[in-house]
Amino acid sequence: MGESWWNRRATLLNDLKDLKENGDAAAIAASKAKDRRRKTRQNMGCLRYYLCPCRRSAYVVDDSGLTEDALIEEAKQREIEAQKQKLHDALAARARKDKKATHTEAADGRKVLSKDERKERAKKRRQRDMKDLPSRK
Repeated sequence: MGESWWNRRATLLNDLKDLKENGDAAAIAASKAKDRRRKTRQNMGCLRYYLCPCRRSAYVVDDSGLTEDALIEEAKQREIEAQKQKLHDALAARARKDKKATHTEAADGRKVLSKDERKERAKKRRQRDMKDLPSRK
């Protein structure tokens, strides 16, 4: 096992490594080309595809779709819209709270009572009504 054998071995391993890394890209490109041909054949029809190859270019499908940059931009736009909606909801909630806090008079001029005040008033009314009832003997 001389020096030339080790050199060949190193180049072989290097070539295998390159094939492994770049082979996936080639396979993906071949798969995309095959899909384009299949879609073109479906759009044209089988007979027209084989009998009129000059018309294939008219049926080429644009499968560029969304790029990674477009997806990132769309995600940013959704995030901005969500932030705007959250801010709008917070402002609306604050406005409702302020309106409720400043609203202290009813339409007929009486004071608007809180829940606790209403309960206390009802309790006093019940006690007053109980005094008016004749006692049971």
